[in-house]
Amino acid sequence: MTDLRKKSGILYLSFALFLICAAAAAVMAFTALLTEKPIRQRQKSLVEENLKLVLPDFDAVKERKISGSDGTDSVLFLAEKDGKPAGKAVQTSTMNGYGGKIEALVSFDPANRVRRIVVISHNETPGIGTRVVERKAVRRLWDVLKGQKTEEGLPANEALDSYEGRTGDELSPGTVHFVSGATISSNAMLDLVRRAADILKEEESH
Repeated sequence: MTDLRKKSGILYLSFALFLICAAAAAVMAFTALLTEKPIRQRQKSLVEENLKLVLPDFDAVKERKISGSDGTDSVLFLAEKDGKPAGKAVQTSTMNGYGGKIEALVSFDPANRVRRIVVISHNETPGIGTRVVERKAVRRLWDVLKGQKTEEGLPANEALDSYEGRTGDELSPGTVHFVSGATISSNAMLDLVRRAADILKEEESH
């Protein structure tokens, strides 16, 4: 009788645990379902904001997802204005940063020269590697006192801006600005922009 009660108790506890786990899984699935759409909308909004920073004025964008042989996923954006080509950009990444992955959006002009670059995410060392990848608006005290507004658009970055006007074949440590003390981050950024140029060249050759 005692053994039967023990077995019944174990079965009861097992069933109760199963119900708890099933309920928890259902709650998690429902929560994921509720948050999935807002997350997608937010991601889409961020992409559009970044595209506006690097491309000329446009009213429509077509995107093409590209899977690299190294497992890296990239996206080619083709912008249009009044049904005509307005610009193109590649969102891609490199794992060669000092802190690992660096992801950026690189736009190109009609001759496939780099137009603008904005880094989307990185883990580079503050004050060193960040000098390669971050754009920060600098306001002088006198400008603040005079009530001048911060300039719109992309803040300057000597390293990122040095790529502008160059094709992928023209990019090398000797033609773009490498930040002193941040060689790994500088090389990683060079790798990323070259990758973006190669992706564009490959896709346009099809």
